[in-house]
Amino acid sequence: MDPWTWVPLLGAAVVEVTDSDRRISDWAKTHTPVYGSREDALRASDRYRNIATNTSWAALAAARPSREGNWFAGKAIDATASLAGVMLARNTTGYLKGATDRERPNGSAVHDSFPSAHATDAFARAAMGRFHADRLALPGPAREGVKWVMNASAIATAWGRVEGGVHYPTDVLVGAAIANFSTYLLLSPLEHGWRIAPITDGDSVMMLFQKPF
Repeated sequence: MDPWTWVPLLGAAVVEVTDSDRRISDWAKTHTPVYGSREDALRASDRYRNIATNTSWAALAAARPSREGNWFAGKAIDATASLAGVMLARNTTGYLKGATDRERPNGSAVHDSFPSAHATDAFARAAMGRFHADRLALPGPAREGVKWVMNASAIATAWGRVEGGVHYPTDVLVGAAIANFSTYLLLSPLEHGWRIAPITDGDSVMMLFQKPF
């Protein structure tokens, strides 16, 4: 239900229903309205993805742990859940790339356009950073400013891939939704005091989220 999940999905659906995917892509890579050239767009996309990544890790390092108790254990749990969420997003996108085999707008021989890995990574970092920014020892406006930097960097990363001619709008929009959903899937239980615990059923063992009583 998080807007950073359903808004990109809704946007992708609108683009698809209106048959605007290729039209927007052609316009963006022809006019390059934001970055001025395809090459600059791709370089900027890499740069903004790095900003989102570095800012998210800085927020994790500076934020108080999401749970009470041992500080080091809490930080280790937060870091592990953060990394697991990012990896889940990356792996989901990697699987879909192979399953869909979509040709890139620039006609690349490698058909792995959908979804965008750059957008997935940047938005996963932004989701991770937003989660930890809420626990920074900063005034409210400053915390919102940190979130704004990560969100803007993720959006700039995604648009750079479209303007650079290597992805369609739906590629980056779905990548953003996957990133947010996957990251919060593993981070949000920490916010509500849940823990990962082994559940045994005969000969099998499963790791499930449980809320302590």
